[in-house]
Amino acid sequence: MFTQFASALFDQLYRFSLAVCLLAMSAAHAQPLSLDALPSGSLGGWTDLYAEEGGVLDLAQAQALLHAGKFHSSDRAILSQGIGNKPQWLHLALINPTAVPIPLKLVVGTTWTDRIDAYLVHDGLPPLSWQTGDELARAPGLAQGIGYILSPSFAPGRSDLFLRVASTDPLIFPIELQTAEHAEEQQQRVHYSYGFIFGFMMALAAYNATLFFGLRKRSHLYYAVYLVSLIVLIACYTGHGFAWLWPERPHVQRYAILLAMVIYGCCGLLFASRFLALKAHAPRALRFVRLFAAAGLAAIAISIVLDSQLAAALVAFNFAALFSVSMVLLGLLTMRNSQPSGRYFLIAAIFGMLGAGSTTLAVWGAIPFNAITYHALEFGMVIEATLFALALSYRFNEISGSLVEINALNDQLSAEVTERKKMEEQIRQLAFHDSLTGVPNRRLLLDRLEQAVAASKRKKSYAALVFLDLDNFKPLNDLHGHVVGDLLLMEAATRLQACVRETDTVARFGGDEFVVMLSDLGDDRDTSFAQARTVAEKILAAISGPYRFTLAHSEETVADIEHNCTASIGVVVFTDHQGSPDDLIKRGDAAMYQAKMAGRNTIRFFGQPD
Repeated sequence: MFTQFASALFDQLYRFSLAVCLLAMSAAHAQPLSLDALPSGSLGGWTDLYAEEGGVLDLAQAQALLHAGKFHSSDRAILSQGIGNKPQWLHLALINPTAVPIPLKLVVGTTWTDRIDAYLVHDGLPPLSWQTGDELARAPGLAQGIGYILSPSFAPGRSDLFLRVASTDPLIFPIELQTAEHAEEQQQRVHYSYGFIFGFMMALAAYNATLFFGLRKRSHLYYAVYLVSLIVLIACYTGHGFAWLWPERPHVQRYAILLAMVIYGCCGLLFASRFLALKAHAPRALRFVRLFAAAGLAAIAISIVLDSQLAAALVAFNFAALFSVSMVLLGLLTMRNSQPSGRYFLIAAIFGMLGAGSTTLAVWGAIPFNAITYHALEFGMVIEATLFALALSYRFNEISGSLVEINALNDQLSAEVTERKKMEEQIRQLAFHDSLTGVPNRRLLLDRLEQAVAASKRKKSYAALVFLDLDNFKPLNDLHGHVVGDLLLMEAATRLQACVRETDTVARFGGDEFVVMLSDLGDDRDTSFAQARTVAEKILAAISGPYRFTLAHSEETVADIEHNCTASIGVVVFTDHQGSPDDLIKRGDAAMYQAKMAGRNTIRFFGQPD
């Protein structure tokens, strides 16, 4: 008897509990939101959710599951599911208490959401539907920096809004219903805020690029590249790139944000490595930075080649998190030298890490997603960019101070180093050039002759030595003194140089004797001899011209001297198999002696009969 009573009581309690649950479930869906008194902010807390299992559901199947109690109430204002989650169905019950349709703006999702299917169901009317998301070309309703804005109109009475959302990237799905005026104001605010961010970053990047071209400091160049990569990253994840640059290429949008995250991190590490001079002060840290950057680039590249968006997302977000931590750790290295620039770098890295960390955790669903956490990355990056600019300024001032000290030391040493250079040049000049005429001396001629012989052997070409001795030089010297004789020698050297090419050599061999070396006369014997004769005749004519000198003393003219001079010229034409440099000099000197014996003011070739 007692057992039957207990069984009946238990059955009644079960029925009562089931009725309460059904009533609570029914009540959850029986209290639609009134469109004339909508709460502000995201409406996720008033939605029912269902994680799609198996295949893709259509609207009818979703409605059936809702009526079967398969949806559960949401406890979050914004749906946040992290990376690679299953597609979600959301249901929102709404009621229009007026007698006329109410047009509103439905603001949903984030700009990187892959696919959004929206359905508006009203009793007695055909369902309305919208499809958007960044997997569609020219995604309808894309609002840069906000998400997607659709334009439903709610008929009088009850309406049910169904949303199917799918995204391989972190699934963040705010839902708002706004008036057209409110939506327009929000777009304007976002437009101006991103205009400021992009303008500030671009101006800072241009300024540092200008400093690089002016100062040639690579830190400024790497910082400009870092800022540009940040601009690209923000443009990608806010939808500006998809809207402006590749609206017809959703496959580019699939990986643009993720690739930009990795590239941004690599550019930041590049800047940090240069700014902190890791190569000189922390080579082991530099090796780690290079390995870390290379691993990130390789991993994202492999993910893209394999067309795995999930793998790319995991690589990008983990790389971004480790990058933020690495920048702070690298910033700690600067504290060893207790430099103001190092402190600025560390503080900047901390702000960047806090901003990036807040946004990343919000996107992953670890902390609440709201306007502050969503835009924390941008706030942190603006502060970080400003502090990095100050750090660069301090570094520039430090370098400038060091340069002032170095310049002072250079000024002290410059006198000794200069006029020294002049002494070395004078020594070189005296060693290889004639002190009176300035042309090469015997020593330099012999060196160049050896080179000419080697070149003749290599090219199988001819060269020539032209020996000349000034006739009647001794009487001029005896009559007017060495001053006039020196003037004649200098003038003769000048005339000789005017008769030959720049590649030829005019040398003073000693006393009133000069040697002209003609190099590279070609590989034809007759042509080479003809060229040598032409130059010798030109020299003979130039030397034979009258010489006029004015001797002055105490600014008063003492005497005007005119002298006629001739030359005895001997020529030896040679190629690689015709003797050593000493042999060639002896032959040229012998040919010149033949010219003297022939009455002077004439030309003789070695081996030519008298």
